[in-house]
Formats: sequence, C-alpha cells, structure tokens
Amino acid sequence: MKPRRKKGRKAPDKFEKDIASMIAAYVADTGDQRWTRDKVAAWAIKKNKWEQRPISAVRELSRIIGRVARQVTFVDDDGNEVRKYHSFQLGDEQPRLWSSIDAITPEAMTASINDRRDKLVDGAVKMVIDAEHYDKHYNTGDSIRVETDLTKDVKEKRQPGLYDDVPPDDDD
Repeated sequence: MKPRRKKGRKAPDKFEKDIASMIAAYVADTGDQRWTRDKVAAWAIKKNKWEQRPISAVRELSRIIGRVARQVTFVDDDGNEVRKYHSFQLGDEQPRLWSSIDAITPEAMTASINDRRDKLVDGAVKMVIDAEHYDKHYNTGDSIRVETDLTKDVKEKRQPGLYDDVPPDDDD
C-alpha cells in the first residue's frame, strides 16, 4: 500500500528559498524592518540579485487569469457579493478545473468550498504557530490571544453595512 501524502503545503522549492534569502538580505542590507514587496523587488533588481526567469506566455497569462477569476464577483438578489468562478480538483491527478457558479455541479462546488476551507485552516494553523513562537521567544508581556473560531466574525461581517442616518429618538 502506498503511503498517503499529507495534505497541506509542500516544502519550499529552491526558487522559494532564493526569494526568502533575498528578503533576508534586503532587511540585513537596509535595516528596513517594515518593508513592502515593491521595496524588496526594487532593491533586488538594483543590486542585480534578480534575473527574470524565462516563462512562457501561456503560463504567465494562465496565472493572471487565475488571479482575476478569483476576484470576479456579482451582487445577488440579497445584496451579497458572490464569487462567480470556482476552481476545483476531483482527483489528485486531475488538473485544477474552473467553472462558473451557475454551471458548476454540486460535487465540484463541494470540492471547491472544501479546498478553500482547507486553505483557511492551513492559515489558522500557521497563525497559531507564529503567535506561539513569538510568545515563547520575543514577547515579554501577556501571550497573544489567537481566536480560531471564526463563527462570530463571519456573523458580524454578514451584518448590513449601511444604516439609516437618523439619530435615535430621545425620550428624555
């Protein structure tokens, strides 16, 4: 029996390690502890630490399409902003497919929603690990409280954002 691959983030490849080293070199060189991606990129190009990797036009456009497709939304009858395109994988060996919300099957939508949920969980786990490490090694005060139950947050964010601009009645 083949061992099951652990689901989650894969180990960083050489390219990702090189970029991480570039960030560390920028901070060491400039002392900038509150950097932006643009500042690091401009520094790396100026210092000849970055050479554009050759990439096919199809691959580059594919990345752009994926980024944009994740952002396309419409407002439904209830006034909610709904994501129009959803990506999914129905098997480990299958490429990631995309479908419009009005054409996606329930099986594919379930896979898409579960993929997005897994990303949220992965982010929450990383957040907890980061907070624990910070508390253990750098925090001299109270531990940082990390709330991973998002139920209240989701409920609050779903509340209407616009209210009548009328002051309450003053019965006094």
